[in-house]
Amino acid sequence: MNVAQRYAKSLLDLATELDISERVYNDLILIDKILSENNDLRIVLQSPIIRQEKKEKLFSNIFSEFIAPLTLKFLNLLLRKSRIVIFHDIVKAYEEFYNEANDILNVTITTAQPFNDALLQKLELKINNFFPNKSLQFNENIDKEILGGFVVNFYDYMIDKSLRTRLIQARKQIMRKEYEKKY
Repeated sequence: MNVAQRYAKSLLDLATELDISERVYNDLILIDKILSENNDLRIVLQSPIIRQEKKEKLFSNIFSEFIAPLTLKFLNLLLRKSRIVIFHDIVKAYEEFYNEANDILNVTITTAQPFNDALLQKLELKINNFFPNKSLQFNENIDKEILGGFVVNFYDYMIDKSLRTRLIQARKQIMRKEYEKKY
């Protein structure tokens, strides 16, 4: 278990004990999004020049109304221990532990255009056949480079039904046949 996972596991254990694990999860996602979108804030928080007390006060002023006190204390701990640089990794680890503890299967669907609801329901039924005790959480990505079809990722599985992959496979097959004809 790496450092980010240890912090995430400890936070989840404490949040579960206080029965606020979902609230803390939502807080972490919110803060991670804000930090990823606001480069100036991230630079200030990671700066060794600015004193820890000022960083803690800044965090408190920005977030105290919107997040659980436990989340704020956790952020202050990360600032004091100079671990705020691994915050994104901690959030990802917390999400994994949280999903595992709550039987949530995170499914990422990548398409060239928005996925329609009928296909989403069909896919949900297929995945539920393999993981009947899991509730599914879908994340949709749009990637024009796959040209058409879809790519589904969950756990270590990948179902690639994209047009791009099919074209690449067809090209390889044609190249193999042309090579065989010449020799």
